[in-house]
Amino acid sequence: MFEPIVILKKFRKENSYMGGKYIAGTFFDYNGPHYINQTSYDILRLCDGKHSLDDIISIILNEYTGPKYTIIADIIKLLNIGTYLGFLTFDPTFIKIFQPIIDDSTLPLKPFNGYLRFPTSIYFEVTYACNLQCIHCYANAGKRLENELSFDEISTFTDELAAIKVYDVSIGGGEPLIRDDITKIVDCMTSKGIDVSMSTNGSLFDWDIAEELWHKGLNHIQFSLDGATADTHDKIRGVGGTFDMAIKAIKIAKSIGYHVTIKPVIQKQNWMQIPKILELANELGVDGFLLGRLIPYGRAKENLSDTFVPYEDYTTIVKELDCCSLDASMLRVRYEHLMDYKERDIQPFEVNVECPAARLSIHVCPDGIVKPCSYFPDKFSCGNIRETPLRDIWLNSTLLQYIRNLRLSDLNEPCSSCKFVCTGRCRAAGAAFFEEINAPDPLCPVVEEKYQLKKLVMEDKSSLEYRLRA
Repeated sequence: MFEPIVILKKFRKENSYMGGKYIAGTFFDYNGPHYINQTSYDILRLCDGKHSLDDIISIILNEYTGPKYTIIADIIKLLNIGTYLGFLTFDPTFIKIFQPIIDDSTLPLKPFNGYLRFPTSIYFEVTYACNLQCIHCYANAGKRLENELSFDEISTFTDELAAIKVYDVSIGGGEPLIRDDITKIVDCMTSKGIDVSMSTNGSLFDWDIAEELWHKGLNHIQFSLDGATADTHDKIRGVGGTFDMAIKAIKIAKSIGYHVTIKPVIQKQNWMQIPKILELANELGVDGFLLGRLIPYGRAKENLSDTFVPYEDYTTIVKELDCCSLDASMLRVRYEHLMDYKERDIQPFEVNVECPAARLSIHVCPDGIVKPCSYFPDKFSCGNIRETPLRDIWLNSTLLQYIRNLRLSDLNEPCSSCKFVCTGRCRAAGAAFFEEINAPDPLCPVVEEKYQLKKLVMEDKSSLEYRLRA
């Protein structure tokens, strides 16, 4: 007799069409949200710590028609994948530790088109205060806002996130460790079943705070590392000694047991060092490497001539990273907003813009303002959680609905008549650079050529703004 099967991750019912496919459910891990069809949902909802493999096979065979052995094979395949990826277990001891959260709530008959019923992830900047002055900071971080959300307000907001079954909150800033109540914030969220990750520059991450956050339930942390040498990193970060602090912080986090990601932002001063940063990440034994692209907003836009990396250089580094040989490494390499240009026999009006902002995730600023994602300029506000519940903003915001319904033909040239289909890429980058929601993504070779961006970024700021608006 098989032991009962348990889901170790939160599991949420959906009713959405995304990318032409029907999504009946989602669950979340370090690799992000996973989307499953109706059959997979019906199988996984039985993994509640009460049903054995025999039970599941018997129930599904009664619910579905078709070749018996094909159905059994599909069930076993899904459960094998689940145990391999770590969101299912046959270990009976886990039944007492984990309380499977299976969401069988009633949903509208009409599916949500192009977005999930609620976001799976929240990107939450808890402060704009920062002890560094990074040349590429999109948030222009430094000073704390006078109307920053209080802990009590964050606690109330967390109750709502738990109620709508948000899986993950990524805490950032500014520098989140500057808040003296940061451990209370993390504890508040994890105690309500929300996975919490944090992005930090590492300068304040010592043994004491690392252990306290670990005991409060934080287990995934992302460190900024913008150079393979102290000279490059410290110059970009604007403060000396920060490279050594970041390396020390990474070692502390790995020693305690954190899942650690390193994220460099590719820019003019470090793009040739990116492969070396990957090698350094591998030597440090980190778990993930995320190559961040530069978003032309905040100080990154003010310093564009010192930060802008052309598409050709960006793709050159990506190809070099793909060829890196990391012996015996489990390091996972990812790219932020990687472009994919292919000529396809399809018309722009047939292609939905597939930026995840407003579809899968949402951003909350330190003062409660909600934006489609953190990179959108402040004028693209969807509401404020102090005034409106997040669920109402998600479902009713005019801006969010507009983004969800965008097609390539709705975007400004060259996108609306482009022979390539790239799904429109980063909406925030276009909005930040051109200050229009329908603007093209500047990290595109076609856009780069049309607007002569290589030449533009070398000009002074007033000339750049004048010519972009012309």
